[in-house]
Amino acid sequence: MCSVLITLLFMADTYTDAIKKAQQELKSLIEQRRELDKKIHRVRQGLHGLAALADKQPESLLTDLTLYEHRGLTSGIKAVLQKSKGPKTAAEVRQMLLVVGYDLSNYANVSAVINTVLNRLAEQELVEKNEKAHPATYFWQGEKNK
Repeated sequence: MCSVLITLLFMADTYTDAIKKAQQELKSLIEQRRELDKKIHRVRQGLHGLAALADKQPESLLTDLTLYEHRGLTSGIKAVLQKSKGPKTAAEVRQMLLVVGYDLSNYANVSAVINTVLNRLAEQELVEKNEKAHPATYFWQGEKNK
């Protein structure tokens, strides 16, 4: 009985140590991300300025560079549609998001969320929705319609 208690106490200390180490690593990683975010912001601002001087659209210059920047599902959907060739269904958009590394596991009904985002982008005229296709398809139009 005594050896079981000693083992349990040792395990508790081991888990406590592991938790502390994990917390320290997370804190360090968050600080590193904060510094990287600052650098990314400065470089992005520089690209915007250079794009204006070169008479180019900054979004077109940044698309390839920000494809993997996961700031939100809407941004991810925009990015994969911008990179795609031709119209895509909501299921294809979902698959493309998974391919580029989006974690969709936090959504109870990811298909509904993707459809909602796609319909909102269509209302904003950023994507063209083809309702004659079954299922509906979406094609990136971009900022030109705004």
